[in-house]
Amino acid sequence: MYWRRMMIFRAIQINHYPFSANDEVFIDANVWLYVFCPRCVSGWKTRVYSEALAKILTAGSKVFVDVLVISEFMNRYSRMEFESLKNISGITEFKPFRNNSIYFDIAKVIANDVRRILSYCRVTSSGLEEMDMGLLEKRRPYFNDMVLAELCRVRGLKMITHDGDFKKYGITVLTANKTLLS
Repeated sequence: MYWRRMMIFRAIQINHYPFSANDEVFIDANVWLYVFCPRCVSGWKTRVYSEALAKILTAGSKVFVDVLVISEFMNRYSRMEFESLKNISGITEFKPFRNNSIYFDIAKVIANDVRRILSYCRVTSSGLEEMDMGLLEKRRPYFNDMVLAELCRVRGLKMITHDGDFKKYGITVLTANKTLLS
């Protein structure tokens, strides 16, 4: 297992990376949000990761995704919409917001964005059934990050992320995050 054979973390500046048809990458939820979520538009981050996705697709690189990333994307996107509309809608809690007619239109947009993501990707299993859950108790990492890092390590995928937490997992990441690159 990954945790018994610690690998060295490696970060590569994404906008200088020469994507090829041989590359196999796994794109984290935060990057999908920069590319697709209008509330997450962040100027340079949106530009850098959108350009990287265009290069990936042009090169014919293989892109992978799993249900954890799709779930994180949908949940975060929904919550950002809730936060931006709660004063207008008068609904102050997230669960009632999801049952409101306002949310149904937002859900359609999110579902269309998920369809777009899936059209670029090959869906893969996280390999959760093979992980040693006892390690969670010892290391207390963020569960999803640990699972995604292990998935990348086992399958030899490069992780595309802006999440600084991946520095502790000993995988190769492609990023624009200066913290990861330093």
